[in-house]
Amino acid sequence: MAKRRETFASRLTELRKAAGITKYRLAQISGLSKQALTRLEKGQGEPTWETVQLLAKALGVSCEAFMTGDVQPPPPPPVKRPGPKKKGVEKD
Repeated sequence: MAKRRETFASRLTELRKAAGITKYRLAQISGLSKQALTRLEKGQGEPTWETVQLLAKALGVSCEAFMTGDVQPPPPPPVKRPGPKKKGVEKD
């Protein structure tokens, strides 16, 4: 049974890092506490089905991604950078 937690813990950490987000950001997106995420990534305790669903949705993966290595997380969204300011055209 401990092996299952380690597998979930390692997959959670791997998926979070692949998404390029911190535990704090994942906590914000999923609605879980940072402390809960830390415990899950350390393999301390079993996640509930609801927790798995929240994490999968927040990471943009299926729930099965926590059990197999077949599912790749989506690439992080592109960073929006402000373009050059457009100057107004003066009318005569």
